Amino acid sequence: MFSDVLLTVDFDRTMTGPDSKIPQRNLDAVAFFMENGGSFTINTGRSVSSFRKHLDKVPVNAPILLYNGSARWEDGHLTHMQLLDMDLWETVDAVQKEFPGMNLEIQGVDYHYLINPTEDFIAFYDALKWNYKIVQPGEDLGPFMKFALAGSPRSKSVATLFDISEKEDAAFDAAQQRIMDLWGDKVVVYRAAPRIIDVHAKGVSKIAAARQLQA
Repeated sequence: MFSDVLLTVDFDRTMTGPDSKIPQRNLDAVAFFMENGGSFTINTGRSVSSFRKHLDKVPVNAPILLYNGSARWEDGHLTHMQLLDMDLWETVDAVQKEFPGMNLEIQGVDYHYLINPTEDFIAFYDALKWNYKIVQPGEDLGPFMKFALAGSPRSKSVATLFDISEKEDAAFDAAQQRIMDLWGDKVVVYRAAPRIIDVHAKGVSKIAAARQLQA
């Protein structure tokens, strides 16, 4: 019935509900789709670290698309990584000077690397049980695929990334535009949630990753 169909779906608030839990009806629909020949996978902005605990909860039969399409997770490791053509620590220095009130993280292969995190941001990571390390300038963080700017957490759940005021929303819009003004020839910028900005190599997108996987 679905033998010629590849279906990729976002994870947060698409596969999951607003409570970050996966409704049973979604799992049943995916199972029916795969049982009838369909190829299914998740297509998310999440990293290996932030998605790892869901690997055994979401049934898939195709490589998982992570980091907004910057890489695939297949056979227990990342493949098809699209790296940022920028010096990591020069970029970090510039971003911190431009956006001193935001939390900055580098989303690596095994960890989210936090630079000068606030206590609230550390507590947020501890609550979510995402692998993270607090790092210092100059450390080797591995492949540079993605960095993200986030607002200060108001709670210890993913829902805090969606809770935004009108004033803060305008500030995030301005920050997104400023990043494009500075590095628009090298990057693509996404508002993965109202209170988080994701930055990737130019050309990266969920739809592009899905098309590549389809091919």
